[in-house]
Amino acid sequence: MNVNENACEAVAALYKEKEAAGLIDVKFFVDDAYKATREVVCREVLRLEDAVNKGDYEELVFNDRHS
Repeated sequence: MNVNENACEAVAALYKEKEAAGLIDVKFFVDDAYKATREVVCREVLRLEDAVNKGDYEELVFNDRHS
């Protein structure tokens, strides 16, 4: 993230790139109990994206696919 842009601008730019690459839709559920600001949520999305890019995640398999 450039020092001159805020987290939400960085998220918007990131997902614009993902849209160009074929992303159709994305949604984030925010529990309002924490009264998170838009900027805090955007920073958390960037943290999540960073972890995924670094491979710092574990895939969960629930075997609940409906065929």
